[in-house]
Amino acid sequence: MIQLRYGDGQVLRIRPPAESTVADFGTPRGRPLDDPAAAVAAALADPLDFPPLQRATTPGDRVVLAVDRGVPQLDAVVAGAVHALLDSRVLPEDITLLLAQEENGIRRSPPTAALSAEIAAAVRVVEHDPQNRADLTYLAASKENRPIYIHRQLFDAD
Repeated sequence: MIQLRYGDGQVLRIRPPAESTVADFGTPRGRPLDDPAAAVAAALADPLDFPPLQRATTPGDRVVLAVDRGVPQLDAVVAGAVHALLDSRVLPEDITLLLAQEENGIRRSPPTAALSAEIAAAVRVVEHDPQNRADLTYLAASKENRPIYIHRQLFDAD
């Protein structure tokens, strides 16, 4: 029996024929980054097929960073993105971190832990609750004509 993990904690179990050759390529290749925050900031300063963040933002923009659960080194990734936004003249009080709900309601570490206390206090942190309809707004309809909702923070962001 082989288990293939995918998506948000999903598992596909298959039993291949005995004559099959099975290989596991699940381990990422490469080396760990020495400074993940700097790598995130550098990627935002020079993204692929998109203008630099400084050209994509203006002072007064309200920016929401949608953060998925399980992001490795979350505090460093957030710090790199927030510092890139600050370098782009976005004010810390205009930055919101919209966090996906953690499984079992347990968050490993604060997402703002790598920021200075002053910046961390100014950045808003909101946890997405898909059951809280007051935080959702209508975006569009699916092909099946079912409503698609998005978190209001994302919808209202610049």
